[in-house]
Amino acid sequence: MPNLERIWEYFRTIAEVTGRDEKGEKQNYSLEFFFEQIQPENFSLLMKAFFGDETAMQTLEFSNPLPSTAQILRDSSQKTPPYEAQCKAIAHAMADSVSLIQGPPGTGKTEMILNLLSCIRKQYPTAKVAVVSSNNEAIQNITDKIAEGSDEMTKELQKSYAPLGAKSKRTAFREALQFQNRDTSFFRKEDKIAPSLFLQYPIFSSTIHSLRKIFTPDFHNEFDYVIMDECSQIGILLGLIAMSCAKHLVLIGDKEQLAPVYINKLIDPVNEQFKDVEDVFKEHEEKSFLSVCETIFKGNIHPIMLDSHFRCHPSIIEFCNRYIYDNQLKIMTKRNDTQFAIRVLWYEGDYYERGKKVYLEEQKQYENDILNWKQIKIFIQEEWEDLKERMLKNPHMSVCILSPYKKQLRILQKELLSMPDVKEFMKEIHLESESQFTETLPQLTIHSSQGRGYDVVYLMPVEDCSYDRMWAWSQRRRMINVAVSRAKKELRVITSSQWLPESIQQEYTGHILKLRKPDDPEEEKNQLFVKKLMDYIAECNVNDPIFGFHRSEIESVFDSVPWYRQEHRIDENSSAPERCMLNALREEFPEYQIYREFPLSYLTKNAEIPQSEEFSEEDLQKYRELARIDIVICDKNRVLMAIEVDGAHHRMENETIMQNDARKDLWMKAVENLKFSRYPTNGTTSDEMEQIRSEISSVDGMEIDAQDIQKQKAEEQKRKLAEYYHNFITHNLKQVQSHITEEGQNLEMDAKLLRVIQSLNYIKPTSLNADYSDALTDAYYFTRYGMAYAFEYVMLHEAVFRIAMHRTNTLYHGVYSFGCGSLMDAWSMAYAKCKLIRQNPQYENMKMIYRGIDLSQWKEFVIQPPHCGKRSTENFSELFERRICFVQMGADKYLESCAGTLNYDTLFFPKILNELNDTIVDSIAQALEKIPLNPRAQEYYLCISHSKTKAEDDMKKVEKIINALRKNAEQNGFTFEVQDDLQQILGEEYQEWLADYTLPDAQPICNTVGNLHYYTFTDYESHFLDENGKPRRETRKIADMPEIGNDFSHSENDEYFSRHRISEMEKSYRKAFNTSGVRSPITRVGLIAFQIVRLVKNS
Repeated sequence: MPNLERIWEYFRTIAEVTGRDEKGEKQNYSLEFFFEQIQPENFSLLMKAFFGDETAMQTLEFSNPLPSTAQILRDSSQKTPPYEAQCKAIAHAMADSVSLIQGPPGTGKTEMILNLLSCIRKQYPTAKVAVVSSNNEAIQNITDKIAEGSDEMTKELQKSYAPLGAKSKRTAFREALQFQNRDTSFFRKEDKIAPSLFLQYPIFSSTIHSLRKIFTPDFHNEFDYVIMDECSQIGILLGLIAMSCAKHLVLIGDKEQLAPVYINKLIDPVNEQFKDVEDVFKEHEEKSFLSVCETIFKGNIHPIMLDSHFRCHPSIIEFCNRYIYDNQLKIMTKRNDTQFAIRVLWYEGDYYERGKKVYLEEQKQYENDILNWKQIKIFIQEEWEDLKERMLKNPHMSVCILSPYKKQLRILQKELLSMPDVKEFMKEIHLESESQFTETLPQLTIHSSQGRGYDVVYLMPVEDCSYDRMWAWSQRRRMINVAVSRAKKELRVITSSQWLPESIQQEYTGHILKLRKPDDPEEEKNQLFVKKLMDYIAECNVNDPIFGFHRSEIESVFDSVPWYRQEHRIDENSSAPERCMLNALREEFPEYQIYREFPLSYLTKNAEIPQSEEFSEEDLQKYRELARIDIVICDKNRVLMAIEVDGAHHRMENETIMQNDARKDLWMKAVENLKFSRYPTNGTTSDEMEQIRSEISSVDGMEIDAQDIQKQKAEEQKRKLAEYYHNFITHNLKQVQSHITEEGQNLEMDAKLLRVIQSLNYIKPTSLNADYSDALTDAYYFTRYGMAYAFEYVMLHEAVFRIAMHRTNTLYHGVYSFGCGSLMDAWSMAYAKCKLIRQNPQYENMKMIYRGIDLSQWKEFVIQPPHCGKRSTENFSELFERRICFVQMGADKYLESCAGTLNYDTLFFPKILNELNDTIVDSIAQALEKIPLNPRAQEYYLCISHSKTKAEDDMKKVEKIINALRKNAEQNGFTFEVQDDLQQILGEEYQEWLADYTLPDAQPICNTVGNLHYYTFTDYESHFLDENGKPRRETRKIADMPEIGNDFSHSENDEYFSRHRISEMEKSYRKAFNTSGVRSPITRVGLIAFQIVRLVKNS
């Protein structure tokens, strides 16, 4: 039996931390009182069974009753008698100590509860019954149904039912009784209730929070039946309060609907503190009292599913039936005149923004600053007018707007109430206040809408999706199930085209935005349900003027931002919105010159320093010298307009950014004859080109120094060149991909590892080498090395793995690889192993350890590669049985730290010795000389690869390493020999290895220099220089290449290069690409040389 005292302490602690507000003050909703009042020795029978008391469990009643009482109801003259599943559920609820009734949306849960109450009242007239839930809405729904009932059984319920709960509810009930001159003697001080209530009203309703608080102290809080509605939204703590009062517990809910809100930052630390408490009792995300009871009472409990659906249009509920309920629902509604009742109003773009949490003083709570202005704007401009007319024509039509986020709804409500036509609309439908308007057109979070239904539902999911962002919280299975199933007659969704099926995207937009799928296929079952809703609509092939897919008429230059990011492989924090604005301006206004990052000092040379109470003159003067304007539009030497593109960081309430914006605005107000506009990227603007054309036409422009314009032109050309290099890398990456993925071999790891290598090589280049500090030099480095780098390392590591496999003793198979310290090396090593496992499963047992020793402090970056998520690393480690690890330790330190012995039989230094100074090489040599070799290993191999261009320098360092290992070998009984012919070592495998890495336009050549064998696939110098040493001009062109005009000065270019310490060879390389419209992809892959040393154990 579990340790009840420890479990109870856990629950008390959870109640304490979740019962306080963000400022730490204890709130009325705190449940701490219950866990202090009740102790394990006072548990009820149900509570004892819940916590593992076998005797108590055996005492409970779990029968297979005949639904006799419920059958009477079914055969009676009720307008809608209960159907078979409801009768069965009622029978078990009345007979079993614990019963579980799963009620999917619209299956008649409330009607079944009323019928259950009637049955209990008829069979057990004196039984005390509590109908409870975690929220007032569910309780009010039952109260309304009882009050509205006109059949005889419901009228009987009206006489015996008391709506209690919070003090306001109890006061309203007492006042209603007084108005009817009925007995109120059971009310006590502060509207506490005496047990005598049950003589007149044996059935009552309450929230669980109030359940143990509303009665006078002489009542023992024990009820014959406790019926818990919307039980999937009730957490374990609340559920225990209800259970503690029950002889029979009826759990009604739907595990496919929303679980209780889980506050990670509060509960996770408590879970960590109470590790010894069994997991079944712990609060977790997506866990409810319903699911816990189903687990604990499994084998005894008889879950019943209500399976007939009566609420939604068939085309709406069919989505839930197909994607959520595995086609178990019987759809009883009719299509009538509308065959399909879901409308999707879609737009291009990614307008979801997340800011900081905001504390709302009035509500005494924080609110997530999550918003999508585009969806709000589309609703107001394209949906509101039609909705308003329909509401006027049909006053009884119920409408609701749903969103996962409160701020979205709060801003929408504010925008609606500020519209000039809303006041007139309110008069026409006889609404006297804004609160009445909100009641008529409720805007609810999806969580608060559970249990309700509306004729027309608008859904704003808020979260758009970017190709480099993980899937959205607002798309979870339960969330979308609840949202969709609120709609009785129509569902209208406003969302981004990124969620549409790829075929629809291609048809409507001309391109496809890729979604990143979770690494765990099981996780995908609970995610991306807005996308699945879009897939369902596409499958239905709707062609209707109202329903199906319809494009919003509101368009913006920022609609293309996600596509630009995807095509250019740049992240959300990049300058993509500016570039999209820039491209649109250049296309719209070819007659003007458009410049980016224009110095503010150029525009304000003749302007007086603005007067400001916030900033000093010195401060403003300093800011002017450093600041730049995002975009300016010029007509020769006249500036017509200045534009700022305000990304999400401008709306984050960052003090520094806000002050800089204020400084810039002050300066721009001081400039005459010049238009200045800010364009936020959050979806609040549209038709920007028309607005800008109008602005330009109304201004003369401001004269500017011709030299300033020339300087800006030069800067623009540098940026164009950098952009070209980026596009060049992207283009060539596709060539390398086809080789690295081995023509689409179906190994699960392929795509994942490739994505990592892409991220490391191309997405965030500056994270790899601090020496390359600007876009141009970044572009150079990764054009020069990046494309071939990962491919080259895969090739190198595969050769070394093959060498290691040629051992007589497989027990110590393993490779130590000492690389530059970037994950590009380590993951290339892992990829090489993946590749070999497919050919020979024995490679799976080969151990692999990678260490980074780079001199320029690249260090060993976190195990976590960019954009891959925690699970990726776990899966990767599982594949290799955790035989790969990464540390921030050099080779010498690592070798010294080995546990006395070098266990694995192959050491590999991949082309890095020439980067190390003599001191570091000496320390590595000393470590190799001292470390004991494993006496049980039969042989060792030392593999060292080199750069051909630095062979002489390499050889001196190689000799130090070899001589150190030679001394070690002699001391440990090994024979030392140089065996540097890779073809001789690998035998028949040599050609197999080499063939995999042969590019179409380059044949492998083996050159021998001294003891070294070089495998060269295309000579670098001859590729870029002709026989006279001049830059070679190629005839092939690369698509989407920006033109670089003749005014891009080579001399300036040379000066720029020299400032960044780039060699003459590199300058030639750059110039080779600075020819008019002519570009050539790199085809050089690999300048590889092996020095291989073999140590064989003396017999």
